[in-house]
Amino acid sequence: MRIGNEQAPESSSRRPLIWVLVIVALALPIVRFLGADWFANAALRQWARATARPDTISLDIGLESIAVIEEDRRQALAEGARSPSANRWVPMELRWDGAKAKGRVRLKGAFSDHWRGTRWSLKLRLKGDQYYQGLRSFSLQAPETHAYLVEHLFQRALQKEGLLNLRSNLVSVSLNGDSMGLYSLLESPSKLGVERAHRREGPLLQIGKEPWLEYRRNGVRPPPEESYWRARVRPSEMSHFRSQPGLREVYRTAIARLEAFRLGRMTTSEVFDADQVARVAALVAVFGSYEFDWKDLVFYYDPLSGLFDVIAKEVHPSPDLLRHRWWLGQEGSPDRRPWVDALFRDARFSGAFVSNLTEFCNDSYLSSLEEETKSEIARLQKILWMEKPTLSTPYGSLRQNCGVIRGALEAKGDLSARMMEDSGRSILRVTSQHPFALEIVDVRDSATGEPVAVPARGATLVGGARGAVPTGLEILLEWLDSGPAEDDLRVTYRIPGTDRTSSVQVVPWEPFGPRGDPEIETSLTLLDSFFVLDRDSRTLQCREQTRVNRSLLVPFGYKLECGPGSTLHFESGGGLLLRGAIRIEGSKEAPVNVTGDPGNLGLAVLRAAEPSRIEFARFHGLASRSDGVGVRQFSGAVTFYDSDVSIVNSTFSENRSGDDSLNVVRGEIMFQDVLFNKSLADGLDLDFVQGNLTGLRFLESGNDGLDASGSHLRLRDISVFGAGDKGISIGEGTFAEVSGLEVERAQIGIASKDSSEVVVREPRFDDCDVGFAAYQKKPEFGPARIVVYGYRSDRTSRMVQVGEGSTVSFVD
Repeated sequence: MRIGNEQAPESSSRRPLIWVLVIVALALPIVRFLGADWFANAALRQWARATARPDTISLDIGLESIAVIEEDRRQALAEGARSPSANRWVPMELRWDGAKAKGRVRLKGAFSDHWRGTRWSLKLRLKGDQYYQGLRSFSLQAPETHAYLVEHLFQRALQKEGLLNLRSNLVSVSLNGDSMGLYSLLESPSKLGVERAHRREGPLLQIGKEPWLEYRRNGVRPPPEESYWRARVRPSEMSHFRSQPGLREVYRTAIARLEAFRLGRMTTSEVFDADQVARVAALVAVFGSYEFDWKDLVFYYDPLSGLFDVIAKEVHPSPDLLRHRWWLGQEGSPDRRPWVDALFRDARFSGAFVSNLTEFCNDSYLSSLEEETKSEIARLQKILWMEKPTLSTPYGSLRQNCGVIRGALEAKGDLSARMMEDSGRSILRVTSQHPFALEIVDVRDSATGEPVAVPARGATLVGGARGAVPTGLEILLEWLDSGPAEDDLRVTYRIPGTDRTSSVQVVPWEPFGPRGDPEIETSLTLLDSFFVLDRDSRTLQCREQTRVNRSLLVPFGYKLECGPGSTLHFESGGGLLLRGAIRIEGSKEAPVNVTGDPGNLGLAVLRAAEPSRIEFARFHGLASRSDGVGVRQFSGAVTFYDSDVSIVNSTFSENRSGDDSLNVVRGEIMFQDVLFNKSLADGLDLDFVQGNLTGLRFLESGNDGLDASGSHLRLRDISVFGAGDKGISIGEGTFAEVSGLEVERAQIGIASKDSSEVVVREPRFDDCDVGFAAYQKKPEFGPARIVVYGYRSDRTSRMVQVGEGSTVSFVD
């Protein structure tokens, strides 16, 4: 019996062991599929949920009020950006830790990242003297809209430097009893924050977003570059400055000074505390933001100093600082460019900015910032692990950003200098390939090292290079003592804000570009024989009749202006290459004519710092450089490369060579009422652009009417009459929204190919082989898609042609 009793448990103990082995064997493939990280993250999430203690707040909003917010959200989603009408406040009650307060709430955020999902960004404002932890007005947003921990650390860095800053936190939110998850809470700029920073109460102003949002909603008026100029300066909080007699003058003075800066009548250091604003901007750069945006700034006017400071928020980190180069004074976005250009033109601001960059990117500074903030950031990180256990702290990104910034500061081989005489004046032509702006200090005798000349207007800033393209400037010299030295000369320069100077040998003027370009960079004296030249404004003005008989490569930064009734004609061998904007502005009664003989070389604008505008112009008979003239080849008779442009009420007809009548590569565009007539190949070729096109007509195009690749476009009222291939060709990852399309006599009405998506409403096809075509042509891309909301067709042989994996969907 005892043996039997001993054997029974031994046998039963084997059974669980066998089952464990079976379960492990079955689970191993699942573990391998999910990966060890999945289990580690799941465990970390559960640990954070069990141990983290975020502050909790509850919102009570009536059903009618929620319906108002939902309607505002639907309107904003439909329009693509929130309009003023989708900005309605509704009553709410806020509860926390046994306390409660009444106030108002509304939708917040300009674009759909704020209200696309289930966590909508909200703005809260409490009534009277009610406060939530010392705050009367604040926002609640999904943590990702504040880049998770980045905004919190940025505000603490501002606080560390004694700069105006905002309080922030992570809170758990419930709405009418239902949990909404974690939200990022950020204080709104107000009198309370100003006083907390030990500043005297003063007006808080903003430059309104309304014109910019209007453009983003409809893409037509105003163009993005005008958003900054047209916006109204308005108060942000503290509206009592307008109503109380003793404060009204302070408010008016603040408005007047900010407007004077915006209009260019006062400089950065005359209107702003340049040292403080430069310190804020430097921190924004260190945190890797892709913008220093006037729309995300509140301007605090100090009534004692008579200068503005800024309250910064909404840091949007970029993975590639060298792509977003505002911190080099090279803002690419047309709506932010005037603001950044004005800041960096001021030598005091530029110097303070670079000095602060150098300080903040020092390893000791970054270590001290981490040491002072790590406990708070660790607390917030633990809270975020409840939902995102893979999240790391931002300290590594800051060090990576500083590596890029230090590399730009330490760049070598950055300046060339040439001396020329023009009408008895000594002019120093400097060309910079340095990413930062450079300050020309003086010109020295190479033998003695003593200064012999200085810039006639004092310190001169040469703008930083745009990518691989250098910038140039002509500086009138003022000779010291006895006049020009006969010995060798060296120009001394430095990055503003640094003490280290460098020098480079001055060489005589030679007719070559700054990088050995065999194309001749035209001298100003020669340009003066073709155009009316204004050296102060760096402008070439078309004469009533301007005839160009050679290829002119215009110096960097010079722009071209042609007024009503003028003619710019290119003879055989004549062409124009500009590294500055063009303003061709005719009238309905007196358009500008840009024409060309056989063998002309056309017109091209390359990497212009300002947007170009063309209105009431007629381009006829121009040709491209596709035959390899010089070192550049363009497929367009008119080309805009890395340059923004708007074109209104204009015509492009009968190009003589090349593929396209007009080619735009990389830029923001706005075209309205433009005709393309008898193009050899494509009427309009767009590569990597974004913008809006309205009222375009294409007549008898040899290939496609419009060809787009890698772009984001909104097309309205487009007509194509006679196309050798496609009416509209959308390819290589382009998204296009098309309405009011009419195509007559083409092989294909509209084509979407190679990972492109087209949403088209009510097109009309007449005498086409195929109406809609969607397919993959290039192996590096994927299938394409067309979504159709109704159509009309006459004499179309085949309505749909679809390649493998691509789709054409019809929506009732």
